[in-house]
Amino acid sequence: MTFTSLKYCGAGGFQHAGAHMDLIIYPKASQNCECIPTKGMWLNMIPDIRKHTKDAEFKMEPGDILVLYSDGLTEAHEEDGDRLNQLGFIEIIQRHAELELAGMLDAIMSDVLAWCKHTYHDYMALMLVKHKQ
Repeated sequence: MTFTSLKYCGAGGFQHAGAHMDLIIYPKASQNCECIPTKGMWLNMIPDIRKHTKDAEFKMEPGDILVLYSDGLTEAHEEDGDRLNQLGFIEIIQRHAELELAGMLDAIMSDVLAWCKHTYHDYMALMLVKHKQ
């Protein structure tokens, strides 16, 4: 089992640990998504993971958007087996990043579902977090 633990530290700062999907940040300044890898150990692989997991930190600026998602989104696939993958998912995020959060979330989900023709084999979860002043 994989997971990523995320802790908000205030003033746009976060700590994270675990091993799952990269965290995706859409910085308002550059308007190009950045991926933050999660480095750690899968759960239940060894009895004690303390030596194999590392806490990491990142900071968001006002207007930045954090994209948290399940692998069902990036692993959505067409009938021929082509997967959306992370790059395709990032293209969709960037296409809708200037919308209000609720509209952005709906538009991203709609595009992913249209891409896989509403046929999927894993759950799809998406959460957006915007840093406000």
